[in-house]
Amino acid sequence: MICLTGLPLAGKTTIALKIVKEFNFTYISTGDIVRGMGGLRKDFTDLQHMKKRGYSLKYDDYIIQIVKSAPYRSIIDGFPRNMRQAVLLPNVPIIVLLVEHMNILKARAHARGRDELDGYWFERVKSFDRFMDKLSRSRSLLVTTSQEKAYEYLKILAQEHREDGGTLPKL
Repeated sequence: MICLTGLPLAGKTTIALKIVKEFNFTYISTGDIVRGMGGLRKDFTDLQHMKKRGYSLKYDDYIIQIVKSAPYRSIIDGFPRNMRQAVLLPNVPIIVLLVEHMNILKARAHARGRDELDGYWFERVKSFDRFMDKLSRSRSLLVTTSQEKAYEYLKILAQEHREDGGTLPKL
């Protein structure tokens, strides 16, 4: 199992799906689970509804249950999202994909018709930064701002995820 987390719109899903296709992994998107359970649209046009419902924490137990039962050869997109989730899988590699500058997030959001990079999105980024600070003090992470580098990390890890559950390399 490999976890891929990072900022919204950083490119996590795009990279994860490449690896899934290339290495025949199971793909699990915690964002899709949360949005599906909350009846939220994938385009995030209902941000006020998301914010009011506390969408991520409300489904924390369900996400943890799904991740615990995921196949060995899985990529978990958007996990962990908090420290409770982070301690669940102490030996699972976590790749963190960030972006170099907030303007990149703004441009990507605008290109996708999301002009709501206002207070809500900035709060998500600040919250993620606080989480990353705690997480990086508790375990080693593979952190990059490059989608290409994240893909290379994932590729190395995927190649080592043998069917028999072989050991993972240290990067």
